[in-house]
Order: sequence, then structure tokens, then C-alpha cells
Amino acid sequence: MSAPKTAEDRLLAWIEQTTGPLPKSIQIGPGDDGAVIQTPSGDRLVLTIDTLVEGVDFETSSSSPQSVGQKSIAVSLSDLAAMGASPWVALASASFPSSTHENYAQKIVEGLRSTASEYGVSIIGGDLSSTPGPISISTTLIGFLSTNRCLTRSGGHAGDQLFVSGPLGGSILGRHLNVTPRIELGQKLIAIPATSAIDLSDGLLKDLDRLARASGCGGEIQADKIPIHADAHRLSRSSEFSPLEHALFDGEDFELLFTLSPADSELWKQGQILTDFSAIPIGQLTESAGLTLIQADGNRETVSPKGFSHDWGVSG
Repeated sequence: MSAPKTAEDRLLAWIEQTTGPLPKSIQIGPGDDGAVIQTPSGDRLVLTIDTLVEGVDFETSSSSPQSVGQKSIAVSLSDLAAMGASPWVALASASFPSSTHENYAQKIVEGLRSTASEYGVSIIGGDLSSTPGPISISTTLIGFLSTNRCLTRSGGHAGDQLFVSGPLGGSILGRHLNVTPRIELGQKLIAIPATSAIDLSDGLLKDLDRLARASGCGGEIQADKIPIHADAHRLSRSSEFSPLEHALFDGEDFELLFTLSPADSELWKQGQILTDFSAIPIGQLTESAGLTLIQADGNRETVSPKGFSHDWGVSG
């Protein structure tokens, strides 16, 4: 059973379907974590952009301005990690209501700068504007590829093993503002090479569905193998959902979901690759479309790829 398409899903699909032929210099266009272009000198750059909106991605009442700035660039860094790229430079823009205190805006910039500096990124420009509200912050990040390879969502094959880089669920309790981009892991995965990758921004099932569809596959995951964060257990005590459901659906974990070929999965089992990184096997890509959750007792359940959505509007 497939999940109903949201306005966000429909618009993204329409953009991909209606994008005309791209120049040969555009090696990867819409539909992945970033776009890849080749410069006239032969360098390969990865470009990505993210927007944070007050009331959707953060709340001013419960989020420090520094943490908002940190998140605004960290989520784009996570996209670069999923492509195996090295961060380079960034552009940032922000729109503030007239009621925003100047010091609050400055602290957002300070948070953005501190995270950029931590990952060796130079902020080289941007734009400021006013808005009736809410606050909106957009960050464009440019990275580069040091090899002729690139991680994409579309490189997986049936039989490839699925891995995640860390525990999932319950990020709303604070981790959604304290993002740790898996840059080093992404660069290690591109060297192996992993067959596909995506960053987990909208929930395990939703992003797995995106990766599987892009690779022309389905996916099956084992419920008892999914790493569940302690925050998911904490949140489940005050919500109507189980810790597993939070791990499957919550989103904003910003871990990497990636696939290794059967041969490389065997090397991982033998401790020959990824020895310095967290890699938790949770299932595999399948020839049959759709997603399947396998319970500990072997019961197989078709699951819907629902997750976090920046939804709006009506269809038509």
C-alpha cells in the first residue's frame, strides 16, 4: 500500500518530470540530495540548498538563535555527506519580520558561522530581506568531489544491504537542532564505493522509499535491527506511538542511509571496511517494489512510506 502523495511530493515529482534537457556539464540534476556540475576546467562541484522556516523547522520560543543558525547550515552539510562531497563555500539568506530584535538576528549568524567554520566552510555572501513573517533562512552550500565517483540515490541494486549510520527517532526532543553531518562517513562511502546513499531528513521509511524508487527497487527492513534512539523511547511515553514507530517515521535524524554490495557487506562483516564508523545493517533492497517490515517473529508487513512533510495547499 502506498502513502497518499502530499503537495510537496506532487510538486517535486512535477519538477523532475518537467525539467527539460540539461547541459552536459550538469551531471546530476533535480531528484537527489544535491546537483553535480562539471566546470570547464574539469572540476566536479556539488550544490545543495535548504530552507528553514519558523514554526515548521524551529520554534523561537524553544530554540536558541545560535542553534537555528547552526541547523541552517548543518542540514545542507548533511546533503553533501550523502553525496560523498567535501564542503567548500556557502551562501546564506534570511528574511526577518520587523519585530525581530537585531541581536537575535546576529546570534543566528553567529551560529551559522561557527558551524561553517567547524567544517571548513567559508560563507562568501548572501542576502537579507524583511517579511511579514515567519522567519525564513536559506543556505546554499557548494562542495567538491575529489574523485570521479559520486554517491547518489539511484545506484542501488536488488540484494544490496541497507545500513544506517546511527540511532533514529525522537529528534524533536532536541537533536533536530543539534545536527552532526556525517561528512567523513560520506567520503569513506564514496571510496569503497557504496552503491547508493541518502540523508535521513524526512524519516526512515520515507527516505528509504525515495532511495529504493530511484534505484528501481523495493526495500525490506528488519524491525529488530533498526537502531532506536533513547529519545524515541522517551517520546513514546508521552505520545501515542511506539519507539519503533518514532524511529520509522519521525524524521530529522540526519543520519545516512546507504547500501553496500553483497561483496562489500561481507567485507564489513569481516571488519575490513568502515571500522571507524557506525554502520548498522537493517535490511536490503529487493527486486519487488514497495517497502516491507519484517518483525522479529518473521511476520512480513507491507508498510507505507509516510514521514515528515513540508506540506501545504491543495491539488489541482
